[in-house]
Amino acid sequence: NEIKGYKVFNPNWTSTDSFSPEGVKYEVGEIYEIDERPFVGHAGYLFYKRAEDCFHYEDDFDSSNKIAEIIALGDIHENYNLYSTNKIKIIREITWEEFMQIANIGKGNVGYNNIGNYNQGNYNAGSYNIGEYNIGSFNTGDDNSGSYNFGDNNSGYYNFGDHNFGDHNCGYYNFGHNNIGNWNSGSFNIGDF
Repeated sequence: NEIKGYKVFNPNWTSTDSFSPEGVKYEVGEIYEIDERPFVGHAGYLFYKRAEDCFHYEDDFDSSNKIAEIIALGDIHENYNLYSTNKIKIIREITWEEFMQIANIGKGNVGYNNIGNYNQGNYNAGSYNIGEYNIGSFNTGDDNSGSYNFGDNNSGYYNFGDHNFGDHNCGYYNFGHNNIGNWNSGSFNIGDF
């Protein structure tokens, strides 16, 4: 019952997880095995089936880490998106550049966990977003839902500012459409409140 996946290592090829055997320097092409039954967080060799999960669960994960494609050959324990096995083969090292492409779904993304094309930042769904956690396209900022938003936490389209709900708002905390100013409820308001 083999599973392919990814394992993160320290720059010196020791394991980043504290429950793997201590002091072992791993090598590409080698098989490693322990006698214990695997249990995520307690025993075994920790690995991920999805490349993007390395960002979610590894502390201080960056380009200094070694990343390998692996095959789990032994017993496997799964907990959410975490996996542990008692027998592992290190297939090959993956460069940071290749890994960043694997971790993104789409083309031309800079960052990780992007779905779509040409996003800059992290966790964007859509295309041409700059920032994080945007859903839609052409957003600049964070946590926008919709498209063509400039700022943060906007829902709708063509908002300039933060926390707008609706379309074509300029300012902050507007609810409605075509508002210029802040804290407006309704549409076509110019000014505040």
